[in-house]
Amino acid sequence: MGIARDASVLAACERSLGCVTHGQGTMQSSVVREHVRIPDEQNIMVCLAMESTDDDVTEREVCA
Repeated sequence: MGIARDASVLAACERSLGCVTHGQGTMQSSVVREHVRIPDEQNIMVCLAMESTDDDVTEREVCA
């Protein structure tokens, strides 16, 4: 799990996104499930918080 998380953080940084591992996402899974619509039968193992550091970048450009 750590390798996948680290690779995701590095990929985000490569795309000029701010990214941190968010421990509260796993400890407060009921809140995350409510806002992101994750079914109860799926486990939340890692939660990453990402944001664009450039106000002119759109979601479509980041995900391309």
